[in-house]
Amino acid sequence: MYSDITGMSPKTRMIIGSLALITIGIIFIGAGGGILVAAGTGSLLGGFTNEQLGGKFEAGWVGGLISGALLGAGSMAGAELLYLAAEANGLAVIGLLAGSVISSFGIAAIGGGVGSYVQQRMDYGVSGIDWDKIYQNSLAYGSLGLTASFIPQGSVIRPLGNGWAAAFCIAGEIVIDAATWFYEMVDSGEIDLPKPIFF
Repeated sequence: MYSDITGMSPKTRMIIGSLALITIGIIFIGAGGGILVAAGTGSLLGGFTNEQLGGKFEAGWVGGLISGALLGAGSMAGAELLYLAAEANGLAVIGLLAGSVISSFGIAAIGGGVGSYVQQRMDYGVSGIDWDKIYQNSLAYGSLGLTASFIPQGSVIRPLGNGWAAAFCIAGEIVIDAATWFYEMVDSGEIDLPKPIFF
């Protein structure tokens, strides 16, 4: 693997960058830091998961960074519109609620799809892209972003609510990556599930 004059490999630099994003995000959790936390966590999870599945760490890292950042941005945008809807009157409430659902689901879904596309493109080239996997990732991340946008509403202290939403996004990314890893291991035959017994 290549290294620079300090002896650090690109993988090491990427891990340090992810940890820096997470740290800065935690410091500024009430001012959009959740986006940085989700991006940093997504990049680490994506890199290590992709590497375990035989792909490049770098491809998973970049894909996870994109998916995580847009997951955080979508859930934050949806939550902000919900805050505004709670203070609005009349038809504005309906518009803000619709905007919240569209932005939280849409931005996160775009992130999931683009992140999956970029990761596959870096690993396998254009001919190796699995569009079903991209659609599944889009749906999973969109649903996660929509759900995460509702979490800050239950908090009396708004920054604490944003922190809970970031934690939910991290947990969701862990579940998505673990499910992807498990599915790929079963599909490749490396994990052999027991066959059902019929009586």
